[in-house]
Amino acid sequence: MSVVQVAHRQQGKPDLGQLAIPSRAVARRPCDFTAFCLLHQSAYLQYAVQRLQDIARARACVARVVRELSAFWPAFLGSAQPAAVAWVLLRAWVDRTAGSSSCGTLSRDQADVLLLRGSLDFSLAKIASVMGVEEAVVVAHLRSATRILAIAD
Repeated sequence: MSVVQVAHRQQGKPDLGQLAIPSRAVARRPCDFTAFCLLHQSAYLQYAVQRLQDIARARACVARVVRELSAFWPAFLGSAQPAAVAWVLLRAWVDRTAGSSSCGTLSRDQADVLLLRGSLDFSLAKIASVMGVEEAVVVAHLRSATRILAIAD
């Protein structure tokens, strides 16, 4: 049993099984690509599972993101915020798979921050790292989302 499986069982989260990125695919890539994938894949998979409520479809989304990142890795690294680019790519694949990107009155970023903080219990620092934004941006999204939802009630 992997460390991820144990952690999820201890936290009452679904068993995500093996991580989304096959080790043979990562082994053929540059070490910076491998490090990026290992740093973010668990969070990406948890996000996708939470949004899709289907582990197999979530794994498929994360695998698609990894394939796209791999194909354009040098250009991806040359972007101003590589983690932000990867997050937008992940969200697009999850939205496409879910068949919807609607978040009601919240922006997509606000909804994602609420999901990562409220449902997945990620720290502000982890949310910022995964989404590729500053921690202050995460705090701003949380506050504005809270205000919007309070007004809607």
